[in-house]
Amino acid sequence: MLAIGFGLGTLFEAYPITHEILRIGGSLYLIWLAWKIARSGPIVEGEESSPIGFFGAAAFQWINPKAWAITVSAAATYIPSNDYLLNISIAAALLALVAIPSVAVWAAPGRLLRNVLTRPTYARIFNLSVALLLVASTVPILLGNL
Repeated sequence: MLAIGFGLGTLFEAYPITHEILRIGGSLYLIWLAWKIARSGPIVEGEESSPIGFFGAAAFQWINPKAWAITVSAAATYIPSNDYLLNISIAAALLALVAIPSVAVWAAPGRLLRNVLTRPTYARIFNLSVALLLVASTVPILLGNL
């Protein structure tokens, strides 16, 4: 939100190709991630189960097309132009506050699924389902500008 608010949105407007690169690059990354998920096996205790790890996931947010679309839309729609720097800072802080419980909402079911996903058959079904959903989520991103 801060990056958009402090000028990255202007870069996208001035050089639309940067948005296209982000859109296509992010979508390709999501498809690659879906491939990694589909090919991963069951959870093995003591082994890292994330295909990209914590720092990879954090870095991904800079090319995540869904995150950019939401952030650009929110900044353009909800940030008043008066006292813009203050308002964009407040919006970024609010987004950060919302993100923490949102991650917990994802982490709690993930923790519960951990026991089930140690079984190869269930893990395979789950991984393929999640991978297909991830690929399906890229379709609107890729077809959005047609």
